[in-house]
Amino acid sequence: MLEDEVVAYAREKGKHSENRTAYRHGYEGSSVVLGGQKVQVEKPRVRSKSEDKELPIITLIHFQEEGLLNDTVLKRIINGISTRKYKNTFDDVIEKGRSVSKSTVSRKFTKITEKLMNDFLNRPIEDDFPIMMMDGAHLCEYLVVVVLGITKEGKKKILGLIEGSTENSKICSDLLQSIIDRGLDTNEERLFVLDGKGLHKAVKDVFGDKVHKQRCQIHKQRNVQKYLPESKQKAIKTAMYKAYIEFDYDEEKKKLILISRELEFKYPMVYQKQ
Repeated sequence: MLEDEVVAYAREKGKHSENRTAYRHGYEGSSVVLGGQKVQVEKPRVRSKSEDKELPIITLIHFQEEGLLNDTVLKRIINGISTRKYKNTFDDVIEKGRSVSKSTVSRKFTKITEKLMNDFLNRPIEDDFPIMMMDGAHLCEYLVVVVLGITKEGKKKILGLIEGSTENSKICSDLLQSIIDRGLDTNEERLFVLDGKGLHKAVKDVFGDKVHKQRCQIHKQRNVQKYLPESKQKAIKTAMYKAYIEFDYDEEKKKLILISRELEFKYPMVYQKQ
């Protein structure tokens, strides 16, 4: 294919042609992306007759585009192929193939995901989110605070995240401010579903009195369970779940009050902690 393009410029090799626009100028080492690998090739060079400058080989430029290579690396690693075994996933590793070693694939995967993550975390906020949820998620030894937005249509979207050691109000405030800087309208009233004093303080510091706050039901269930004897945990969890899924507000409140009275009578320590 490269030679075909050279022929279009300089005509057949060894044959004189008045119509040629360029002449051959030897070869140099280069590489192309082929089959998820980088393969060394000899690049033919041509120079313009009229301007005496080297002309680009468009086919080579096309095959040097690393988008396909990056897609291959990303897809295989995300689907569980380790960097150590990446090379083994090819039916045939080309003799002069490169970019398939463990270290190269690892660096490429890190670079690709870093760019994707930066693009994701810095994208403009365009939708309106009348409901937002905020919580800390533990990933191994890390704690990541995540903000999830819910649109009027009920679609959930991750709006931002930040790494921290705790759900510290300063960290959470910085996260919320970054979402505002990306376009979130602060003039709209919205409901925040969250748990933890740091999260509540952050929301109040950033949004003031323009938000309504509700404790997360899952956190509430967990907080109650951890103070109960193991034999009673499942029954109370089920009772709280049945109350929460009630469609009628008064009926839900009635059931929760009954649970609260039972806890106050049988397990006063649980009631005091809530």
